[in-house]
Amino acid sequence: MPELDGAFPAPELHGSLWLNSEPLTIASLEGKPVLLSFWDYTSGPSLRAVPYVKEWHTRYAPHGLVVIGVHAPEFHFGFETENVQRAVMDLDLHYPQVLDNDLVIMNTYAARSRPSTFLVDRKGNLRYYQIGEGAYGESEAHIQRLLQEAQPDLTLPPVMTHLNDTDQPGAVSYRTTRRVDMGYEQGILGNPEGHHRDEPLVYRDPGVHAEAYPYIEGEWYAGPEQVVYTGKTGAGGMLSIRYTAKGVNLVMGPIMDPCALHVYQDGRPLAAEDAGYDLRLDEGNRPTVSVDHPRMYSLVDNRSIGTHELQLFTVSPGLALYSFTFTTSVVPALSEGKEPKLS
Repeated sequence: MPELDGAFPAPELHGSLWLNSEPLTIASLEGKPVLLSFWDYTSGPSLRAVPYVKEWHTRYAPHGLVVIGVHAPEFHFGFETENVQRAVMDLDLHYPQVLDNDLVIMNTYAARSRPSTFLVDRKGNLRYYQIGEGAYGESEAHIQRLLQEAQPDLTLPPVMTHLNDTDQPGAVSYRTTRRVDMGYEQGILGNPEGHHRDEPLVYRDPGVHAEAYPYIEGEWYAGPEQVVYTGKTGAGGMLSIRYTAKGVNLVMGPIMDPCALHVYQDGRPLAAEDAGYDLRLDEGNRPTVSVDHPRMYSLVDNRSIGTHELQLFTVSPGLALYSFTFTTSVVPALSEGKEPKLS
């Protein structure tokens, strides 16, 4: 976590709306250390950082630390206050949240990724920052230092140990398939026709699949951030993607009415032992995700990491798919000279 010399005044917080608090300013918080946590409720790395930020708020707010979440949306549905409020409630976040819908705060602080963490001292100066996830123990040590600068006699608890398996000392994570975006601004379809921009097209799966490329079939509308199943062909829509990972998450949402998505893997209904936490069995005993609002859904949590073909089926018009992310397996610290074997 890079350390600054305290000569950089922290930029002010010009957000569009505040949750859990009246609007706050850096100037009004003079005398108190401030932690700014940049995040997005659909971001896997952001969600992995949330337990640490929550615990820092619990531990250190009584000693004067002010924790502020800066919600910097990646997708347009993240501009909607109702969606962010729901996420804040679901995650049980009680510290102030500022909605940075225009990314003014994020750009002013040069927070290049979600999550990012910035610490401001009691005089309103930037002192430390961490771009991206990780370095949680180091971040907490800096929090304690700023608190003790303000209150030299303050007694604080030991820096906490890891809260996620991927953060344990010496942990080794297996490499996974990269993130896959669905819209034409950031993504690439595997179909030979590619994205047919901003109007529906009947896509056909070529049948031969390269890893990390999504292949769709049926009539879909391709937008800048997402592809949307139109439901007009009557035959249903399908997406196939070949991947290497332990788990699969998919950011998706309904355009209007709630939607359903059926999940198959390697040509069979996804086994219960490999199901993500958002899957349920429908009346036909098919593994199904009910999509009632836009967020990240957990589809797959395989028993071990491996290479698979995921098939998703829907007959729900208006189902919008935004982005796949893939999770890893974690092994403890390696003995010297030994390499992990892929399970």
